Amino acid sequence: MGALTEDCRAWWEQPRGMQLGVPHSPVLSLADNPLLPPTQEKTTNVTAGDAATLQCSFNSSQKTTIGGYKWFYINPSFTSVTEVTNISEKFSGRVFMPKHTIFTSQRKADIEIHNVQSNDTGTYFCEVELFMINRKGRGNGTQLLVLQAPRTQGPRFLSYWTLPYIIFGKACLLLATVLVIVTKACRKQGEE
Repeated sequence: MGALTEDCRAWWEQPRGMQLGVPHSPVLSLADNPLLPPTQEKTTNVTAGDAATLQCSFNSSQKTTIGGYKWFYINPSFTSVTEVTNISEKFSGRVFMPKHTIFTSQRKADIEIHNVQSNDTGTYFCEVELFMINRKGRGNGTQLLVLQAPRTQGPRFLSYWTLPYIIFGKACLLLATVLVIVTKACRKQGEE
């Protein structure tokens, strides 16, 4: 990971309750935390317009029944931190989190971001907190790279002006077919 700006470094070192300025029950610092840090993939590539699944799993010797997780985004220049939620301006309406039972039974804290765009490229951090045992851990980050969708081109002979010529040609073919049928019908009547 590149050098963090002071704002990002302060975010990284703060307990969760202080990050948003919301009072929160005391949590242990990461240095004193026996919860193993969550595991994340190092990189994930996705095509613009698709959905990106960011995976995060954790281990704890305790039964996990009450807890939660959050994801945070740091832009490529490491100058700002944004919480990845449906109510944040950047990710509004594009975030899907699985049912809580997946978190508690499978110990997964995955997230899915729909309709990703090139400005979603950056580093995403998973943060897991187990409330009953007062434990918290943050993953090492997943670098998301959003690739541009390949441009699709039709056959080279098709262009803006080709369609009218195709329609005109089909109309002429239809007219010729009708004339042949009418001519044959007239000849048949004349022979009778």
